[in-house]
This record gives sequence, C-alpha cells and structure tokens, in this order.
Amino acid sequence: MIGGFYRQGSGVRDPQFDAERGGQITANIRHDFGNDGTILLYARYLDDRGQWLLPIPIIQNGEDISEFPGFDANYGTLASNDGRFTTLNSGAQVDLAKGRGAEIVNVGANVEFALSDSLTIRDRMSFLGGNAFTTGLVPAGPPTTAANFAAARGGAGSRIGSLTFVNGGGAVSPNQQVIQAGIWTVEKKIDSFVNDLALQLSTGGNTLTGGVYYAEYFTRDDWNLANGLLLTAEDNARRINLTFADGRVATRDGFVQGSFYFLDAAYSGEDIALYLVDELQITPQLRIDGGLRWQKHSVDGYVRQPFYSNTDGNPTTLYNNNDAQRGPVQTPIAYSEDAWSFTGGANFDFTPDVGVFARYSKGKAFPQFDNLREGVTNIATVDTYEGGLKITKDWLNLYATLFHNDFSGLATIQIINGAPSSAVGGAKATGVEVEGALEPIEGLSLAFGATYLDATYQGFFTSNGAIDNTGNQVQRQPNWRWRVTPSYEVDIGGLRPSVYATLYYTGDRFSDPENNQLLPSYYQLDAGASVDISDRVRLQVTGTNLTNEIGLTEGNPRIIGSQGTGPILARPILGRSFTFGASISF
Repeated sequence: MIGGFYRQGSGVRDPQFDAERGGQITANIRHDFGNDGTILLYARYLDDRGQWLLPIPIIQNGEDISEFPGFDANYGTLASNDGRFTTLNSGAQVDLAKGRGAEIVNVGANVEFALSDSLTIRDRMSFLGGNAFTTGLVPAGPPTTAANFAAARGGAGSRIGSLTFVNGGGAVSPNQQVIQAGIWTVEKKIDSFVNDLALQLSTGGNTLTGGVYYAEYFTRDDWNLANGLLLTAEDNARRINLTFADGRVATRDGFVQGSFYFLDAAYSGEDIALYLVDELQITPQLRIDGGLRWQKHSVDGYVRQPFYSNTDGNPTTLYNNNDAQRGPVQTPIAYSEDAWSFTGGANFDFTPDVGVFARYSKGKAFPQFDNLREGVTNIATVDTYEGGLKITKDWLNLYATLFHNDFSGLATIQIINGAPSSAVGGAKATGVEVEGALEPIEGLSLAFGATYLDATYQGFFTSNGAIDNTGNQVQRQPNWRWRVTPSYEVDIGGLRPSVYATLYYTGDRFSDPENNQLLPSYYQLDAGASVDISDRVRLQVTGTNLTNEIGLTEGNPRIIGSQGTGPILARPILGRSFTFGASISF
C-alpha cells in the first residue's frame, strides 16, 4: 500500500499568503505466512503546516455575539503580508507562513507468529523523529483606540509625537482601533522509540495476554513568546509605529516589546510497563474481562529559565527595555515514579440483538514535561464507572451509556500574563451518552448522538493556588451537546446519489476554570451530496457552517478573569465553506 496527500492554499481565514501547505506519504508492505502469522513493515513521512488559528476581536454582551467593526468573525485573521516577514528583537527572522506543523519520519514493524495452536507472540515497534513547530500571531488583549494605547504605554501625560504605518509611512489617526498581538515561536526537536511485546494464550473460552511495553523519547524545546506588534484591529492587519512627543520611541518596525518568555529546555523520558489481560467467555451470553498494568515513568533533563534586560541600554527605546534572554544556568530535572492501573468489565447478551455492559477502570497519568519544568509533579488519577445498553436491529442501532468519572491530581501549566501559571486539583463528571441510527425505509437513515454531562471541579486551584474553583463547571464542557444527521440514498438510472445534512448543538460553556468567560450555545448546520457515476468514480460536495454561525470555541486563555462586555477576544468556528471532491477506485 502507498498513499498520501498534498495541499496548498490560504485556508478559510485568508492571511494573504499560503497558510496551509504540505503533505504526507505513507507506505507499507505485508506478508502473510498463512496460519503461522504475518509481518507488516511501514514508513511515513509528514511535512505539513497550517495557520495557528487564535482568538480574534468580537463583540459580546452576555449571550449575544456579533462582529467587531472591520473584522469578519467568520473569515478574518490578523495575519497579513504586511506582518508576514519580521525580525524579532533577538535577531531571529520569522515567517508567519511557517504556521503550526511538523516534519517527521515514522517507521515501524508489526509482527505476529503462532508458536503453537494456542500460543501467539506479537511485537509492535516504531521509531519517530523530526521537528515540530508553532509560529503564530497571539493577541494580548481586546482592541482599543491608538490614543488609549499610547496613554497606557507611555504613562500619565504622554502625548503622541508620530503615529504612522510601518509600510508606506502614512499617518494613522489617534482614533484608529488597534490591537497588540505577539509573534510566538516554539521549536521542538523530537524523537521516540516504542516497542510492545506480548504473548497470548487461548484455551477454550479463555484468552490470556501478557506483555511488556518500553518507550524512550526526547525533546529539545526552544520557546520565544510575546514579541508584541502594534497592529490595526482589522482583517489582515497593518503594523504601526509610535513615537512620543518627548522623544521616546515606543516601537521598532511595529514591535512594542521583545520576548517575555525565552525558554531553552531538553527532556529525556523512559517508560517501562508490564501488563496482563484476561478475557473469559463464561457462557455464550456472558463475557468478562480484567486487566492490570504497572508502569514506571522516568524523566531527566534541564531547563534554562530566562533573565530580563535592556538590550541596548537606552531607556528611551521602550520596545526593548525588558527583553527576556536565554538563561545562563541549566537547572536539572529528575523524576522517577511508578503506578498501577487496572480495569474490569462484563458483557451480557440477552439475545443476539440486545445486550448490556458494565466496566470499572482506574487509570493513571504521569506529569508532562512542561509540568516538571515548573516543579508540578502530580500523578493524575481517574476512576471511571460506566454501564449501558446496546441494541442492533435491521432498522435500529443504539448505544446508551451512563458514566461517572472521578479525577484527582490534574495539573496543567499555562502562560498567563507573560508567566507560567499552574492549575492543579480534581473534578468529577456524571453523564449519559446516546448514539445510534434509524433506518425506517430503504435508503433513508437518521443518525443521532447526544450527551448530557454534569462536570464540575473539586478542589481545583488555578493562578498558582490562589483561586479555588470547586463547584465550577469544567472549562469548555457544555451540559448538552447533540447532533442529528438525516441522509437519503437512491438508485436513479444506474447512478446512486446521496444527500445528507447534519445539525449540531453545543450548549453554554465557560472558556476558563473560573467560569468568568462565557461561551454561549450555538448551532452549526452542515450538508453535502455525493453521486457514484460508475462503480469506480464518485463526485461529492460538502458545505460546512452553512448559516455562518459565530460559534465560540475559546475565549482568552492567556488571562484570568472576565473580559467584560463589548470588545473581547474569542475564537469562533470557521465560516461557511465548500469542499468539492472526486475519487477514483482502481
């Protein structure tokens, strides 16, 4: 098998250059030894990137969302040719078209052999190596007038001396709406080796599997955050230069500041796990299973935290008076812990069409590299309880699941107001999920899915422990979420046209654990059609967000607290777009 893709284009939010660019190629070869086993070798090369889509200016008054004047909520982006190529205070040259993506090679092998009629050995091995990167334009706060920005930047009594566009030098009105947005760059060199070796013993109705898992991985991180630009608050923004009447220079080519977080870090990790799983078919109707896993997680590395200085020694050049610099001291990181996880479940079929199931699991998650960098070593634990009903008929497929999850030891690190901020604690979630499809007549189908979720924080502290969010709704998790998809397919003169539509509903949520940034509920309507013009050729068209809904998925994650009413920062879903495609089978 060989396959892949290549793409090139501006994307739905057009930055005036090719923001979506790259592709992937994958190949594998498999040999079957009959009843004795198989061997599969595979390789994949990925070189792909896309625009990092971040919050943009909008207007919010409670549940009411509207566009910010001059900024299209469905298609707008701050990125533009004016700000595409820049040189940071550090001297680094940046191209926003690099975007967010990776250049990675992944190779591996899956091997399975029968040692006897009842004993099978399996091994899955992979190696991955390359680079992952993020380059984006990150807004710092909502828009304001240039006059208000200058007063805040220069201090009491400051007066504008000149306010001009970087390109062309034309004058900018003090009443111009402006926004500060930073060029953030994160470069990661990554590699990993993973091997999973297992033995499976099958005797009668019992299947016993035991194995050992090993992973070794590395990342080298180079972060440069902030690098704020003064921009017009409009689609495809333009850079602005500001000088005060007293001679102080606020900007350099639009830059009002350099880096506020310059990070150099490297981490090496190793995981070793032993596991045992047993599945027992007690009767034709009843099956039970259980699993046990022990894992040891070790990390070694270093971090160089930044220091801050006036890089040119001139206090009147405000744009570089407090720039983060690469730290001179390597602070070592060393971590090693182990933990147990286990699960148990049962499935009972009343008839071939109707069954019930239940499961309990206790899982563990070790701290990530970024957590260890800031000294947060929590091991997260989740206890999961679930049970449900499944029905499979000619005209109905239905899964209904009741679940409850208890989380403890959760931990994340965010960059808040230019500095790392920890959030640690627990949460609980109870809900019901229903998913299925109805086919009342031939060709007509109604697929559906709905989730009710009551998820709240328990002893969860943000802002480095200063804010207790107990009882607050878990961020970005609505109480209600559902979708319905009617579709119809029919034979017409040897052709098989099919049409469908999907209506999504996402309920009220909060962007932040403190529940100060409301994300109102919204609907999204998609639709599409396809036709098989032969056994080998299919044509199709798909439309997304046909009503151009302004549905928010994120507020401003780089602050703590409310954004207030009026102009705020938030990330809406993409505007209406259409995809046309043709496929040929051979």
